[in-house]
Amino acid sequence: PAISEINVPSFSMPKVNIPKVNVPNFEMPKVDVPKIESPKFDMPKVDAPSFNVPTSSAPSADENLEPQEVRDARAAAKKTILKDAEKEAVEAEKLAKIAKEKVKSAKKDFKEAKGEACATRPGGKILCLRGLNVGY
Repeated sequence: PAISEINVPSFSMPKVNIPKVNVPNFEMPKVDVPKIESPKFDMPKVDAPSFNVPTSSAPSADENLEPQEVRDARAAAKKTILKDAEKEAVEAEKLAKIAKEKVKSAKKDFKEAKGEACATRPGGKILCLRGLNVGY
């Protein structure tokens, strides 16, 4: 299939004559500002006092400290206590999760039972108008 030529109508803009406007040039006036010199101050020379800083030797071990083996053994015992406490916490979290699942299930069962009980009450399941001592 050959492409046929597309005829587009010609369009020309009308000529508009815009008058030229001469805008005057503005120049900033020149202002001579006198130079101002800042005052100079002569500071008296003062000798800084010298300090004698005592040099310290390497930190000495405190004689009141227990032997390293005793401190290591105490730290190891505390770590085992920490691990046992973490295990108990994990078990407690598992029990809490199981309890939450039981609550969720009981809540679902209650909502179903309430819906069935309210089906025959005035207002139906939506309003469920009932007496004060009904219990739900």
